[in-house]
Amino acid sequence: MFPRSPSSWRAKLALSCLIGFFGSALAAQQGETGTGSTEAQQRTVDRIVLKHGGVLEGRLTVDHPSYVEIDTGDGIVIGMDPADTLLIERAQQRTDEASATAAKARVERDQWSIIHDGFGTAIGWMHEVRRVETDGRVRLSQEWHFREDTSRTEWSVVELWDADGNPLSGVFHEHTHDVRGRPERRAERIIRATIEGDEMIVERRTPGATTRNSYEVDPNLAFPLGARETIVRDVSGDVGLRDFLIFDPAKDVFERRRYQLSGNRSIVAGSGRKQVRVLETHSETGVRIEWLDGAWQTVRREFAGPELVAIPATETEARDAVQAVRKVAPRSFQRDHSESVGLWLPNPSWRFTDEQVDGSVSAQCDRGGLVTVARLGHIGTETPAVEAADAVLRWLHQAHPTLQLQDRHEREIHSSMGSEIIGEIREPGPKDPGRQTILVRVFRIDGEWFGLCAQAPVDHFDELQSDLDWMLDRVEQRPTANPATPSAVAAPATGG
Repeated sequence: MFPRSPSSWRAKLALSCLIGFFGSALAAQQGETGTGSTEAQQRTVDRIVLKHGGVLEGRLTVDHPSYVEIDTGDGIVIGMDPADTLLIERAQQRTDEASATAAKARVERDQWSIIHDGFGTAIGWMHEVRRVETDGRVRLSQEWHFREDTSRTEWSVVELWDADGNPLSGVFHEHTHDVRGRPERRAERIIRATIEGDEMIVERRTPGATTRNSYEVDPNLAFPLGARETIVRDVSGDVGLRDFLIFDPAKDVFERRRYQLSGNRSIVAGSGRKQVRVLETHSETGVRIEWLDGAWQTVRREFAGPELVAIPATETEARDAVQAVRKVAPRSFQRDHSESVGLWLPNPSWRFTDEQVDGSVSAQCDRGGLVTVARLGHIGTETPAVEAADAVLRWLHQAHPTLQLQDRHEREIHSSMGSEIIGEIREPGPKDPGRQTILVRVFRIDGEWFGLCAQAPVDHFDELQSDLDWMLDRVEQRPTANPATPSAVAAPATGG
């Protein structure tokens, strides 16, 4: 099934579904060959009894409280969560060997995360491990688990790098099955890439077919997890920009990715404020964001914008949150009561205000910023852009008598001509916010006029400018759909 490859990163974290797919066949095969049928073999062969049926016999190559891996000796290596087994029987001499190996190898990172959607609801968990083997090779892995109403989706990503930081292999395994037990709803996909000399061999495996292709190895070739690891672990001052040619087994594509590490930003996280740096990963499919604290630990990671976000947790917290479908974060998406307009928030620095009115959605930022997007129903659909901006400007002068206009110009917004107004206000009084920069954009979506009004302290406005641009691009007209579920989001580009 899996070709034996001494340099491959095997199928560590190939989930319980893989066992269901292969387990019974392996048990039958081993029964025919008489594996474990003699007393001598029983003394030297490890044995795993599976919950999904079948028995695996061979050599335990990884024996960890949250993960085990067995080499059956016939070219097949399978990994699983011990929770998916009924019994693990270790031969005595193998138990001694495993203990000695575990004492030498070390796990440098074992991080669990809760994955939530745009409404802040837990929809899955992720488990990451960085393990340094006794020979210096580094194993990087991500295990994903999503639970929907009628199905369960599981992904595992595993990479092996040598002691000098050169990629050796990468594996992606995807499995989806119906939680009601309908076998026809099950899907399986395994992609294994192994670098052998100047070539990379890619094997693609589904229940009905297997293909193998070879590609010339580019000197700058990397796998996703290792590329991110290089950026985060080799930081010395400002990294700036760094490019890699990535082969991503999850997407089964080669693509150029640019990693950019920005300067510090202050955010509210947990019970206090902390300084973070933002790692941006640019590719053809967009930009993914990761926030790193002063110890280079992940505070937040986006895999598909705010629709698919990972936040750190313990194993118990992650599993319990998914099981209970618990709300674990503030929502990132809000629609008004009449469902005429919807707004996405770019990051946890922003929160929706408690009071929402028909036709508009408002949010505030911990840096003193405030943004409102509204449907301008009183402006006719045939109104020219200049006249629409005039109407909004008159309203601004009424709402903010101290407004000092700094700039006004026409620009293309949402594929049609709109207007941008920039000014400064100061509201004297007992709660004087100081000098505030105000930015208004008037734009049209499918004939309807909308306005986005933002204001923030002058000293912080430049810091929030990118957030405002991001929100403007994602204003939704008459939103009716919920944020995408895992089945609607393609397997995320893994890594940073």
